Amino acid sequence: MAWQVQRNGRDIPSPIVIGKYVLIVGLRGGILGCYDTKSGKQLWLERLGTNFSASPVAWNGLAFFINEAGETFVVRPGPKPEIVARNRMEAPAEEIFRASITPLGGRVYIRSTKRLYCVGK
Repeated sequence: MAWQVQRNGRDIPSPIVIGKYVLIVGLRGGILGCYDTKSGKQLWLERLGTNFSASPVAWNGLAFFINEAGETFVVRPGPKPEIVARNRMEAPAEEIFRASITPLGGRVYIRSTKRLYCVGK
């Protein structure tokens, strides 16, 4: 084993590796942690929000996150936290977003418990 890091909380969503960084967000606390892939050293923590079920997705060197309320976050991994974009889906309150988002060709496809959305041009 190269390294391990103690994390509190449940085991979803999955971590994601982009370049030399591992990103993982907590299910209920919404704390995003960034770790060095080589050493496992924690580089930073940043609160995004709460209730993340969907695993993040990497695209063009960025990490895309969505929480159950439909808030989306685009993060550039690095030695310091950089939130590139933050948006909220305009959806009815009863909709829950648990599926990972899919960015492709200038659009982002987002699934809720009730609908499939396409955001972009």
